[in-house]
Amino acid sequence: MKAKDIETALRNFNERIGLTDVSFLVNALIGLYRGEHQGEALAYLARDMDIKAKEVLKKKLNKLPRKVKIASIPLVAVTLATLLYVIGSHLIRSMGGLF
Repeated sequence: MKAKDIETALRNFNERIGLTDVSFLVNALIGLYRGEHQGEALAYLARDMDIKAKEVLKKKLNKLPRKVKIASIPLVAVTLATLLYVIGSHLIRSMGGLF
């Protein structure tokens, strides 16, 4: 890092990346470095990025063929049933000495 302090390094990073989300995060981090309370700003950024990630996931799911979506339902059901069976068998085996 060639910068003399953290604030300069963050500003240089922001200029190299050039994304609005990164810019918002850099400004919040600079505020934290200066001792300002940035809890609400970081919480807002986290919610905003979570919403964007869900939208991207929905777009990817909408691009999948319908047959793949329908086939995933039994796959999830079988996986859940297997997981419950394993957990249940371990619980019954561990509680066997109690009764």
